[in-house]
Amino acid sequence: MAHSHCGIHTVAPPVTSHFTTTLHLSHQVVNKEIFQKPGDTLRLGIPALLYFIQNYCLQLASANLPAALFQVTYQGKTLVVAFCSVVLLQKRLKRYAAKRGTRGRERERNEAERA
Repeated sequence: MAHSHCGIHTVAPPVTSHFTTTLHLSHQVVNKEIFQKPGDTLRLGIPALLYFIQNYCLQLASANLPAALFQVTYQGKTLVVAFCSVVLLQKRLKRYAAKRGTRGRERERNEAERA
């Protein structure tokens, strides 16, 4: 598009050049990170799909279940995340007390003495 002002002709850059460059770069990143790494995609995709399905089911449950039953169902999310981290990520879960009192300290001392 040419503009004329006082006899000076200028050409405006195309408006879509930045958009098409950004779109092309985004396509390259998606291709490299998702399609060329199918193992990583599956490792992340399976838990993401399970989480999506679970959230959808929770939406349905919140509309159709009594509040107490829904709350119990909602707490199941934590168990699913723990299960996925153990099975898919091969993590080992440890049990620990969130709030340690004197009994916890005594138990730690006794365990240290036995070792």
